[in-house]
Amino acid sequence: MTSIKELRKESFKIHRNNGLYAYLVYFVCGLLVSGICLLTIFSPFIVVILTPLLILPILFTADTLVGVLKENSYISLGSFFRSFIAFFSNRFNSVYGFWKAVLKALIITVGFGLIYSIVINSVIFSVNEAFKQLLLEFQSLLLAPEEAAIQAFIDKYSYELTFISIVNYVPLSIIFVIAFAFSTSFNSLIYFFMFEPKNMADGQGCRLVHSQVIRNNHKFAFKAYFGLNYPMIAFYILTSGLGAYIGYLVKFDLNYILAFSTAIPLFLTTFIFGSLFYSNRYATYLSLKPQYLEIYNGFGKDIMDNLLKAIEKTDKEKGRTKKDSDESDS
Repeated sequence: MTSIKELRKESFKIHRNNGLYAYLVYFVCGLLVSGICLLTIFSPFIVVILTPLLILPILFTADTLVGVLKENSYISLGSFFRSFIAFFSNRFNSVYGFWKAVLKALIITVGFGLIYSIVINSVIFSVNEAFKQLLLEFQSLLLAPEEAAIQAFIDKYSYELTFISIVNYVPLSIIFVIAFAFSTSFNSLIYFFMFEPKNMADGQGCRLVHSQVIRNNHKFAFKAYFGLNYPMIAFYILTSGLGAYIGYLVKFDLNYILAFSTAIPLFLTTFIFGSLFYSNRYATYLSLKPQYLEIYNGFGKDIMDNLLKAIEKTDKEKGRTKKDSDESDS
């Protein structure tokens, strides 16, 4: 199995070959994705709905255009829209495994969130007198809740409540994004296999091959993802936390803080690391390519063997039917 060091060398080689055009592609991609993420100002559910409809097709288009750059340095608006629409075809519409990625990311986020929230809130309320007072007043408020009293509580402790919300929600949003990117990164390896010249399998066939390869190499894919992409992950965590902190200092509304601490880091991360992220995934695929082709050829052999057996069985049944017919005529 290829070492992480060798993968990194291969990835940098691919990255250099992609050139500055790739940065332009991911700059545009980052702008579009971050613009969509800003809609979390109104509701986070909008982004959940738009991710499979806009965000993933945009990322797919960026990957495709970077792949095209290897053959042709000219990109037209038509090639952008053709790539975007191609994402919704039967062959490509599950390249990133959206729903599985969301489910895995939710499980990881909820599991982490339960432990994290208990620990961080225990620390906050035990070391700071202002937060101790806030907790005591909140507990007394629960005994006899009144709308006016609740509003007065929110107005009095708005700054502290915003801080607690940021400390609780921003890390969870970071974990969700990283877990989602991790899962879609695994799934996106199928993208490169689909463009193999000798690959004649349909989308379902490609997914069967891909599932088998990942099942056999799960630990390697895990190590490759974090071993190659840790600078990108660290950069996203840093910019997201910094964005939330700046928003808190200037006393932005919580919805704006959460939106900007996601949208701006995503734009910067996509622009700066998008091309390298593509190269890292492609290098990982190349190291696994022999296994993809081996399993694909094995599936093809199994299909042909089953087809020949079915033909042989049909011929025998026809021969038996003809013999029975001849005997009945005589």
